[in-house]
Amino acid sequence: MWHTTTNQDDYVDWGTAEGYGNTILESGTPPQIGALYIHEVTISDDLQPNTLFHSRVRSGSDYSHDNSFRTAMSGAGDFRFLAYGDNSGGSDTNFQQQHFKVANSMLVHAWSEDAKPRFVLHVADFVHDGGTAVQWHPQFFDPAAGLLGSAPLLPTIGNHEYQGDADVGNYTGFFCLETGTPAYPERWYSFYYGVCHFICVNSNKSADEMDAKAEAAQESWLQGQLQDTTKTWKFVFLHHPAFSDGGTSWGTSHDGSAKGGHAYDGEEDMSYALDTLAPLFRQYGVDAIGFSCDLVIDRCTIQNCGTGLFGGHNVVVTRSALLRNRGGIYCAGGAELVRVESTRIEGNETALSADAHVTLTMASCLISGGGSDGAFYLCAAEAVELINCTITACRLVFYWAEEGAPVNMTNCIVWGNESPCDGPSGPCAEVTATYSDIQRGYQGLRNIDAGPRFLDPANGNYRLRTDSPCIDAGTGDGYWPKPVRDAEGKRMPAYGGKYPQRPDFLYYDMGAYEHYVNSLHLEPDLGSAVLTRTSFWRSSYSIFYSADLLAWHLADGNLPSAEVETTSWIDDGSKTGVSPPFAPRRFYRILENPE
Repeated sequence: MWHTTTNQDDYVDWGTAEGYGNTILESGTPPQIGALYIHEVTISDDLQPNTLFHSRVRSGSDYSHDNSFRTAMSGAGDFRFLAYGDNSGGSDTNFQQQHFKVANSMLVHAWSEDAKPRFVLHVADFVHDGGTAVQWHPQFFDPAAGLLGSAPLLPTIGNHEYQGDADVGNYTGFFCLETGTPAYPERWYSFYYGVCHFICVNSNKSADEMDAKAEAAQESWLQGQLQDTTKTWKFVFLHHPAFSDGGTSWGTSHDGSAKGGHAYDGEEDMSYALDTLAPLFRQYGVDAIGFSCDLVIDRCTIQNCGTGLFGGHNVVVTRSALLRNRGGIYCAGGAELVRVESTRIEGNETALSADAHVTLTMASCLISGGGSDGAFYLCAAEAVELINCTITACRLVFYWAEEGAPVNMTNCIVWGNESPCDGPSGPCAEVTATYSDIQRGYQGLRNIDAGPRFLDPANGNYRLRTDSPCIDAGTGDGYWPKPVRDAEGKRMPAYGGKYPQRPDFLYYDMGAYEHYVNSLHLEPDLGSAVLTRTSFWRSSYSIFYSADLLAWHLADGNLPSAEVETTSWIDDGSKTGVSPPFAPRRFYRILENPE
């Protein structure tokens, strides 16, 4: 398929080499989308499997560049395909430039013909308003031109394809697809590639055309596809995820529990994916599912970029690192909910910039270095919630470009920055802090003003020393969601507070790093557990054990102080009453005795 701005005689030249050798003249009058003529020809002769073909189109005296595609393999074999989506960024030219870079980077890494992707799955939201024809070129076809000339694209329909003047007609007009159910042309379809079966489904339950009759038709077709396939691998791609570990406003966690938040049309779509489609995926053993809609960055390192992460959608970042970028995370006005967890944001000029209407939650994050524009640059953002964050070595902490964005901090450490936590800040908004260690002091429940005693701040180690006043000085009450892992991925809280014999005392540490002082080495074959702790000068310790991390029991209350590197304690059952092989779920903690 291709499109032109004039209606002339159009041809396709094709063949196994750049000399082509075959020509097809388009027949009939091409349909129009806006000012564009949409052309389509079918090549069905002499297409051998797993063969590279070249092609170009001619319209009058104009020629396209040489394009290529490889036909599908008929049997088993290795191949690559790409999947991406949600590139709709409206009229923002910066977003279109980023789309261009992403699309071309997919080909840069294809170092040989065999390494090129055989096809591209696009999991929807091509443009902001799919019904507005003039958006398709600047927002999709132009940025993706290089990619589209090298591999076939298989699309999925998303909520943005239903937006605009002509509704979904532009989507079905720009692409030529198989039809799964004749009454609903090009809404869902499937194809084979080698030993794989790829199935595209429509998850847009909130669309007017997806009534009960359409849903029943799709579900019947989908069940038939999954039940009757003889292929080894089954892939499904759709726009809305049934499960989202990111937990934006409409998402669900991996166990199906609601993540909460504000209303959005996608809530109905994701419920459809969760309640109706996902059970079929499980029943028939779907091997992989591709989707977009939620932007979740997990276990990634992004460094030395202009902007580490740009989000025009809801954004979730977990267990990642953004290092030495001009900006760490930039959330445009289209992003309404942003959550960052267990992530290091270090050496960026601005850790996070948030435009209007953004609600930001950060938990168990380290923000250090940089901050020339403020560690947090807030332009009329809705609200900011910081839980168990460490903010240090920044020039500014908060900078408000406009009024708004009240900030609430719990269990945080704000220390070693050039300016206080609330200024200088432009038009200032309210900062509320509780259970936090803030240099120069700050009014609020259980706040302290005491050096946090980082382990080695000169070398970027902001974990807490054993004698830190921030240990067990936080709270687990009064806010939600509670962080469950610290910036290193360790479980929080570490033990349950200063008083292990009181399981109702559930104290967190302040800051991004939960303090652990012991390591456990189990040797069940020997019937013993060896607990090793690092000694501190003139400190004496007690050892407690627990079967469930709640009910703690004293195992040894008289460990002597030591001036050596480590002291070991062996649990052979004599002090805890049960030998380790018979109590595999046993946890230990070492507590420093009060002076």
